[in-house]
Amino acid sequence: MVKLYEQMARTMVAWKNCIQSNNIEWKNNHAQTMVTLMDLLPHGSGIDSSWNTDVEKCGDDRLEFYCAFHHMNEGGYYDGWTEFTVIVKPSLMFGCHVKITGPFPRKYRDTRDYLHEIIEYALTREINKEGRLVDAP
Repeated sequence: MVKLYEQMARTMVAWKNCIQSNNIEWKNNHAQTMVTLMDLLPHGSGIDSSWNTDVEKCGDDRLEFYCAFHHMNEGGYYDGWTEFTVIVKPSLMFGCHVKITGPFPRKYRDTRDYLHEIIEYALTREINKEGRLVDAP
């Protein structure tokens, strides 16, 4: 069993190697595996957009993902979007360091903390060889 972010990094490096060697079959296999792994990132509760990545910005020491958060005002109505970036880097003390960047509106600054908490939790969950969460029901 490995943590989600570890398998994402391994898959990303394999994907990049296949791109460089022009191995189309395995490039496509790794791309599909990455889509499956990204489906394990949080969805809903404001994260109402698709997750994307840039293979060129990722490697064995960095993952970078993009998404958007749908803000809700005090009245319960949607109140705009904030596009954000998740940067994941290795940490000797904590396994990985997760950073959330984006132009969060002043009235929604606490959204960054919320996103950090749920995304870090998702990235550090263990998955099995089939890419399924170990602790899922």
